Amino acid sequence: MKMCPIISKSHEGLLADFYSESIEISRLVVPMIFLMFSQVLMSFFSILMFARISVPAIAAGGLGLSVYATVFITCATVLSAIGIAVANIRGSGQLQNSADIARQGFYVAMFLSLPAILILFGFSTLFRFAGFPDDVRLLVNEYVRVCAWALPAGLGSVVLREYAYALGRLRIILLLGLFLLPVHILTTCILMFGIGDFPGHGVIGAAWAVVLVSWVGFFI
Repeated sequence: MKMCPIISKSHEGLLADFYSESIEISRLVVPMIFLMFSQVLMSFFSILMFARISVPAIAAGGLGLSVYATVFITCATVLSAIGIAVANIRGSGQLQNSADIARQGFYVAMFLSLPAILILFGFSTLFRFAGFPDDVRLLVNEYVRVCAWALPAGLGSVVLREYAYALGRLRIILLLGLFLLPVHILTTCILMFGIGDFPGHGVIGAAWAVVLVSWVGFFI
């Protein structure tokens, strides 16, 4: 009776296979983890900067970030199917059709952007009924309305990221995260607190930093 090939392998062979598979998985996963971690750091740094302004700024900025992230992640989850579709096409040897999938992904991203922007603009009514203090409510309203203009670029970047990930172009993802993190920190500091003759804009400056970095990341 023949033994299972896995059982018949030597321990050295099994360890070698495990090591090689672990390297391949790490090569795929680490860039995505770093990119997600850099995005979390961007939000964390923004909240730290809000603390230097006032307590209402922390409340408004933290709530505004949560609302924007919820809407953005919901739309980005829909677009994650693009990476799966491109990976399937790549596996079937029909890579020439992958550009069509990416193009359709951009159409979906732009289609999702419009209702998402309207939802963010409509949160002002919800905040009014939630009973927030006026100073916090007004800051949150303006923050999410400014961040809304980052959605088209942010969702377009998701399409590009999923496409690059499915094609195995992981270096692009890693380099993008390495570039955008310091750019976001620098931009947030300048727009929040000002520099030289350029005035700072507080919490709203942080929102404009989100918009600027999102569009920079998209065009890069």
